[in-house]
Amino acid sequence: MRLFVALNLPPEERERIYRAAAPLRRAELPVRLTREPALHLTLRFLGEVEPAALEDLERAIAAAVAIVTPFTLRLGGTGAFPSLSRPRVLWVGVEAAPELLALHAALERRLEPLGIAREPGPFRPHLTLGRVRRGAALRGIATLLEEIHFAASLRVTEVELMRSHLTPEGSRYELLRTFPLG
Repeated sequence: MRLFVALNLPPEERERIYRAAAPLRRAELPVRLTREPALHLTLRFLGEVEPAALEDLERAIAAAVAIVTPFTLRLGGTGAFPSLSRPRVLWVGVEAAPELLALHAALERRLEPLGIAREPGPFRPHLTLGRVRRGAALRGIATLLEEIHFAASLRVTEVELMRSHLTPEGSRYELLRTFPLG
């Protein structure tokens, strides 16, 4: 099973982001845009996990999230990884709140003993708007991203273990379990 831990957005916020990103859809770029139901913040990608390991994995996630109390998350601004001059991923920014960083660090600590290696590099929270198709060049993407106006503050009270089903139309996500914070 291909799994990840996520902060899923309320439907009304997903809709607001999707509407704000209309300039990207109108531009008809060589970008696979994220569908509205799939907008989320990935806390930790887990990759392929054997079904037999699911119970241990769920215990580790529950222990990690138990030490972080609910908090407010601020979203806003846009950008691209690795850079605007060579974009591969287009995103909406997520403030690196201390609680969010503590949550990510707790997940890393609890998952490592299960054989899930720590992520290389720093955690860079974001909501993926789209992925640039391999080999495509984008001109004027900075100007286009400036047309996207979105800001929100969300109360985070839980995280979710998600399963990703890869399809020709893009990924489809399935909720496996919800873990309350604190």
